Amino acid sequence: MKTILLSLILTVSFSGLADTRREFDENTEKKCHQELKTMGCVKANDQESNDCSEKNKKKLSSTCLEIHESRKQK
Repeated sequence: MKTILLSLILTVSFSGLADTRREFDENTEKKCHQELKTMGCVKANDQESNDCSEKNKKKLSSTCLEIHESRKQK
């Protein structure tokens, strides 16, 4: 009985930790994209450069840095 209870608790705990991805609203995403564009981290095809973002992450706003870090975890 203890084993079943422990297994259930561990399963619930791990499933709660597995989905820690944060969603950002569209306006925040656009502001961050514009911020990266101003830094020169957006390619001609409107694609963000992860390498450039990583190099300049100290210059990013806190919200944009949060978005950048969450994308790296994917």
